[in-house]
Amino acid sequence: MKAKTIFIIGALFSLSLAVNSQQPLPSDADAFYQKAMTQINTRHIIWLKRTAMNVNSQKMDESSIRTLTNMYGVQYNLNDGDIEALVSLVMIQAAKDAEQDLKSTMEEMKKTNGEKQKIREAQEKMEKNKNSITRPMLDSFRAIVSPRINTTAVIQNNNIAVKQTNRTQTIQPVNKTNTESIKRINTSENISASATDIKQVKDDLKTKLDSMNEMSEMTSLRLQMMMDRRSKFISTLSNIMKKISQTQDTIVQNLK
Repeated sequence: MKAKTIFIIGALFSLSLAVNSQQPLPSDADAFYQKAMTQINTRHIIWLKRTAMNVNSQKMDESSIRTLTNMYGVQYNLNDGDIEALVSLVMIQAAKDAEQDLKSTMEEMKKTNGEKQKIREAQEKMEKNKNSITRPMLDSFRAIVSPRINTTAVIQNNNIAVKQTNRTQTIQPVNKTNTESIKRINTSENISASATDIKQVKDDLKTKLDSMNEMSEMTSLRLQMMMDRRSKFISTLSNIMKKISQTQDTIVQNLK
């Protein structure tokens, strides 16, 4: 299990580097995108953004994109150059969306890794203090598995404001010190947790860590697939931009 965890950490680190060094869009493709998206008809923009979302969610390839674009082009009697331009715009939009998804997913993975580190530290502390785990200590480990919502009582000037149906009552603090209660609290801090409770928390920590490791593996595979598809789109875009480099102004006019 330890070797598997180290492998996952290494894989995530490599993916993080890969995401941060993703191949950028060709400059001419990005320039065409910026120009077209401010000038072409709104209905085309709506269609290509929706199509780009489907491309990423359904993992479509270039052939599928061309099929959809040809079907769309028939409705507006678009020529081959216009179709080619729409294909490129869909790919650019899909690549931009994928890049944003990659960054968001990596942020989630970093957050997950932080949570996993807390679990590992808790497991190490439990092992180190296995013969002296008190109830408060066990509660702190249990909170990692099931975090509690902390509530803060605000006390000002030794008065507690209690609001009841638009009426505020002021409760004066009791000056008398309850020494017996303090003794009981201090004593409870030293009470050892039961072996059954300790085992339950250990099992819960392990189960949660295993589950998070499995999710990390699946996420890393999904990230790798997203990066591979994005790279293919960018390679294809370079070829498309060469085809329409001389006719971009005419294409934008046709799509208005």
